[in-house]
Amino acid sequence: MGRPCDVCGDAADYANGHGAWCEVHTARARREDAEAARWDAVCALVDCENNAGWDGLGRARKYCSNAHSQKAYRLRKAAAAAAVMAPRSTLTPGDGREDVSRSE
Repeated sequence: MGRPCDVCGDAADYANGHGAWCEVHTARARREDAEAARWDAVCALVDCENNAGWDGLGRARKYCSNAHSQKAYRLRKAAAAAAVMAPRSTLTPGDGREDVSRSE
């Protein structure tokens, strides 16, 4: 057995004696975990639990289909328009220029 892992403190057996991490915290283990997360990526659209898909190269898709990507874009656009149209709660009902937070 070698020295303890720098991350978790567990004793580890290093192949070359120069490692600083146990098997759980090696760079290879982190890469494998990241790859598994890409394979298991779920569609980012609310209420969709479909697998977003990944072809093994690059980033995983964010949405399961182009239709869901377009729907998410339209929902974001509608939410932004609604936020612009919403009345400001910090203004008084007067002429709209007085700020309630500055009242003396």
